[in-house]
Amino acid sequence: MVVDYKKEGRIAIMTLPHIAIRLAADLDGIVDYAISISGVEVAALLKEQRPHQFRISLRSRGAFDVNDLAHDFLGGGHPNASGCRIDGDSTHVKEVLLKAIR
Repeated sequence: MVVDYKKEGRIAIMTLPHIAIRLAADLDGIVDYAISISGVEVAALLKEQRPHQFRISLRSRGAFDVNDLAHDFLGGGHPNASGCRIDGDSTHVKEVLLKAIR
C-alpha cells in the first residue's frame, strides 16, 4: 500500500494495487484509519479492482462533502462517507481525484 499526503497533510490518499486486493481479505475499513490521522480532512482509498479500474472509498471530517465529490464520478453515499469508481492508471486517478477535491 502506498500512502500520499497532500495539501499540507490535509488529504491522505492510499493506493492498493490489484495484486494486494487478491492477496488480502476485506480492506474497506482501512480508509477509516487515514481519516483518524490528526490534521487529515479528506481521506481516499484507491482499490484497483482490475488493472486500470479503481474503486474509491472516500471519508471526510468537517465541512468537506465527499458525497458531492462522489456524485461527480457517478458515485454516492453520505456527506462524510462515500464512494465512486475512476478508470485509469494510479497516477491518473490520483491527479483526477486531487483536482476534484481542490
